[in-house]
Parts: sequence; C-alpha cells; structure tokens
Amino acid sequence: MTQFSLPAWAVATAVLLAGCTNDSPAPPQPDSFPSYLPLQTGNYWVYQRYAIDGATGQATATAVFDSCFISKDTLIHGQKYYKFVRPTLYGVVKGTRYVRDSAHYVVDHHGQRLFSSQDVNILTTHYITTGAFNGRVDTVGRIVAQMLPQDTLVSTAAGSFRAKKYREKHEFYPNLFPGYQPRLLYTRYAEQVGIVTEMLPFFASDPNYTERRLLRYRVH
Repeated sequence: MTQFSLPAWAVATAVLLAGCTNDSPAPPQPDSFPSYLPLQTGNYWVYQRYAIDGATGQATATAVFDSCFISKDTLIHGQKYYKFVRPTLYGVVKGTRYVRDSAHYVVDHHGQRLFSSQDVNILTTHYITTGAFNGRVDTVGRIVAQMLPQDTLVSTAAGSFRAKKYREKHEFYPNLFPGYQPRLLYTRYAEQVGIVTEMLPFFASDPNYTERRLLRYRVH
C-alpha cells in the first residue's frame, strides 16, 4: 500500500529548569515501521501492462500504460486517509481506494488489510457469489489473501527492487474451471517506493493474466 518558536511560557519554564537534572527515563516512543506505499498527495506511479501466458509465464509488453497517484487526503471516522487513484479495469472493476498506514498494515476505509510488512498470516478471506437467481445466491469461490514470508528481487524499467510479496489465491468450486485452479495473483511492494508489480483481476475462463510493471515514479 506508508505509501508525513517556543512560546513565552515555554522559555520561562526552560530557564527555571536549567539548573535541574532529570534522571527519569524518556517516555516510550510509538513503534515506527517502514513505508511500502508512500502516502502523500502528489505521489505518482506509472506502469506498463504486460500480457502473461498462463501456461509458460512468458510476458509480452503491451501499449497500455496506467497512471496511479495520490490525489488528496481526507478524514474518515476521524482518521486521515489518502485517495489512491487507479484506473477502472474492464469498465467495471474500480481501482481507486481510500487508504492509510496502520502500524505495519495498509488498510482501506472499509477496514480491509491490503498489505503488511510483518504479518504473514491470512490478511483477508472473501467468498465469491453469483447474483440472485430465482431468489437464490450461490457461493462459487473463495479468495484468500496473505503476505509471503520471503522477500523477492524484481526488476522493471524503473530499476531493481527488493520487494515484499502479497498473494491472492482464487479457488472456484464446485470445479467450475478445473483446468485453471488455483489462480494466484501477486503484488510486489518495495520499501519507500510502493507497488512495483501487480497482477490484475482476470476472467475465470481465461488462463492468461495481465500484470502492471513500474515504469517510473515520484514519491516524497
């Protein structure tokens, strides 16, 4: 996903205390964590899309480029979030989210954990359902998202990065598309950079993938 003169009374107090010694321990400082999605208005990332062959893994560059950026910050339920603008995919899958850093997590305004620099347990589990048909909604799949424990080295046109890997595992049942299971989507995050590669949502009946790869970026 973080993607932040003394008043007169203070001077007087400092003078009064100048001859005193204070042996009390300093108050504990809150834990700080490195940012893997730098969140500041004006940060941007430009990606080139690649077509990935599902059978061989061969990647072919396309002429499609995606611009992603932080457009503003806003308060939601008393917490500061940043608007992370990303293209809508296939005309229906919205990419834009409101996100913030929460210790070592990146979370959206629904409370969903999108990334962690430390937690390798399951972050989220979602179930895929069909629309209501004759008053009935069927569950046809499950998505399990988690961080993988090992860092990975990845190179794009923007450079070489040591990245943390987020994985979504998509499973469909009862064996709707048995030849293409499970479907794995990976997103790689580099410290103080953000997302360097990201596999995009797929069509369940199509074994191939599309991946964004970082072309250039600017972060503060």
